[in-house]
Amino acid sequence: MIVLAWILLLGGGGLVAVRFLRRPAALPAPAALPPGVEAVAVSCFYPARTGLDLVEEVRQCPRAASPQDRLRGVVDELHRPPVSPAALPLFPAGSAPRAVFLSAEGMACVDEPAAAMDRATGPRDEVLLVRALARSVLRACPEARSLVILVDGSPRPRLALH
Repeated sequence: MIVLAWILLLGGGGLVAVRFLRRPAALPAPAALPPGVEAVAVSCFYPARTGLDLVEEVRQCPRAASPQDRLRGVVDELHRPPVSPAALPLFPAGSAPRAVFLSAEGMACVDEPAAAMDRATGPRDEVLLVRALARSVLRACPEARSLVILVDGSPRPRLALH
């Protein structure tokens, strides 16, 4: 019985260590950056394929001159598919935001086309989409105090098909 308890304890400790000591995958700077442009690391979060966790990917982007530019940069990065096989894309391939802006009061608005939001997802995927978008935006742009997701320029009482 004591041996079984030790095995369970060591196994649980190993899982915790692997989960919290794992480093996010770092991507090289995009080839589109001209030489001499300073790159900064930007954390992008994506929904995990299983569970309720988010998968963090660190992307290299050009240094932004303003909070508005940082906000636009992270939203543009989130429209690129994740590199990790454990992550799901936030938006369909080929989609782009209609508008991204940061108000003087700190409200970040991301306006997506209906085609990017009207897709068959379950409640789990919707919650993870909002969590991933919010965590990415608020981490990249600390000036943002709130996030509003618009679809075709107007708020919706629901996300996706729910």
